[in-house]
Amino acid sequence: MRIKKKQIILTVPILFFVFFPLFIEESSREVFNQTFIENTEFPFFCGIQLEKGRFQTDNLAEHCQDDSLETASLEAILLKSSVKDDLGVAFLKLTIDEKERYFIFALNHDNFLANREIEKDIYDLKIEEGKIVLNDSIYRIIDGRLEEIVEEKKELIFPGGQFSLRIPENWEVKRNEKEYHFYHREAEPSAVLLSSSLDFELINDEYRREFEEIKRSFTPFEIKNMADYRFFTDDLDHYLEVNTVNGKINYFENGVNKESFNILASGDPNNWNATPSGMYQILSKEGLRFSTESSVYMPFSMRIYGKYLIHGEAYFPSGVPYVSEVSGGCVRVRNEEMVHLYEKVEPELPVVVISHENEKFTPYQDNFEPFDSNFESLLVVDIDSGHVLFGKKAKEKRVANAINSIMTSMVAVENMGSTRRITVREYMLGADRFNLIVPGRSFRLIDLISPALIENSDPAIRILSHYLGRDNTLSLMNEKAASIGMKDTEIFFFPETGYKSISTASDLYYLAYYLKNSRKPLLDISRGVWVPNINYGVFPGLQNKNIFYGLDNFSGGQVDSGEDGYSGFFIFDLEINQEERKVAITFSGAENRDEVRREIINIKEWLERAFK
Repeated sequence: MRIKKKQIILTVPILFFVFFPLFIEESSREVFNQTFIENTEFPFFCGIQLEKGRFQTDNLAEHCQDDSLETASLEAILLKSSVKDDLGVAFLKLTIDEKERYFIFALNHDNFLANREIEKDIYDLKIEEGKIVLNDSIYRIIDGRLEEIVEEKKELIFPGGQFSLRIPENWEVKRNEKEYHFYHREAEPSAVLLSSSLDFELINDEYRREFEEIKRSFTPFEIKNMADYRFFTDDLDHYLEVNTVNGKINYFENGVNKESFNILASGDPNNWNATPSGMYQILSKEGLRFSTESSVYMPFSMRIYGKYLIHGEAYFPSGVPYVSEVSGGCVRVRNEEMVHLYEKVEPELPVVVISHENEKFTPYQDNFEPFDSNFESLLVVDIDSGHVLFGKKAKEKRVANAINSIMTSMVAVENMGSTRRITVREYMLGADRFNLIVPGRSFRLIDLISPALIENSDPAIRILSHYLGRDNTLSLMNEKAASIGMKDTEIFFFPETGYKSISTASDLYYLAYYLKNSRKPLLDISRGVWVPNINYGVFPGLQNKNIFYGLDNFSGGQVDSGEDGYSGFFIFDLEINQEERKVAITFSGAENRDEVRREIINIKEWLERAFK
């Protein structure tokens, strides 16, 4: 029979109660050294004696004359020791019936004994500032145990990304409806309480030092929620609000809604003819205007951006009314209301177009797994509610080349129309040639967008940017960026001089937000699915360079490289709190495409665990 594990572990620690006074009195000497441990006995199950750091018996039960012990051989050998101030620690090898085990035993001035079974390889054992240093690990006595302390803290990101804390590695956190409880992993007292009002309370004074460190680490996140386009109205007193969600145009004076008009039709948000959302203005009042794209007359026309207008009821040249549930992207109003609106507004009046309103959704985080990312800047948002799930330096400006091809394509479509034909000229092409794009060949604009977004084709992007004029295209791109919420973005895109566009993770979010709500076909092209009206036979064999091309839950995005590494944005369908949600991930500062792939996968997996 073998001796019980509990009996051996309890027997050996009693040894130190006997000789502890020795190392207090002679702390300058190596009291735990084998030379000085002689004739030291301890009574527990029986009295045994260490001689020069060793004890051995072939029959522990017979030696102890204790019938409760099973017959077993025991050898105890002291291998290393250290004594400093009021703390002593020893590393022992115990051989029980030829089975070797290794233990660290520690004792302080209050006879507070602790032990821990450890691995065999011990090359360093010392005491520093009341802590036991074992190899590269640090321990201290906690409730009768030697508990490892990890000096590096783990960062916890809390619900909605509203704040973060750094807590010791051996601490945990639990949440109820109103409070967060922080506690030591082993002891599990409710040591620290964080209420819903973000007030800290220390419950167990034993953890005063950790409490102060946790409290100091509290960092509110710079962005709590990403607003919908209503934020454009915050600084406006006199403006038009065109809301395609509720079908109303509201006229505001001095911040007060003075009058409302009903919308008959607006563009289909899932097709090429979606009404552009964002911040624009009355560029001109053009009266009766003829649309070459739809071949209809539009009375009381007011242009707000590109080819988009607010106008009355359209009709064909024959006089027959043009009737449809959706428009070609313009906003259509009944003539009797439109004539009054037309007279009311003046050029340069701000126009805020809202095609999406943030829905009510509060994600609940029940797994506080520490998380960080190698991206230099990062923003993760539930796109339909605007709730920030994670963020890191989201307002830091960095080179962001991922916006160039998508912004060029967007401006071209919105100012020229998807079916406009473009003839390639020699001056439009640079050194990077594409064998199907040659001088003299003519393409529909919509067909050129495919190689621009699928392969980041430089010739296709050049042609799209040349058609409206390089300087004009660049100006339109910057104006468009500002109009869709990208207020910290500057586009200086000229292929021959390099990529110099600047943006932030929060601005890239608004690009993803706009594409999802107003230019879905551009996302679909990047996603690699079939898009209406594109002639895929024009550029056969295109290779989609998007990292997540083909994934079922991938809704689209772009990634590209530049001076500061890779930047981009992706939209995924992920399960958050048992609901399928669209999540936008925007980032910059990755070293290569492999790192982008790895980091995005880590983010997706963390989200589904944290908000499970």
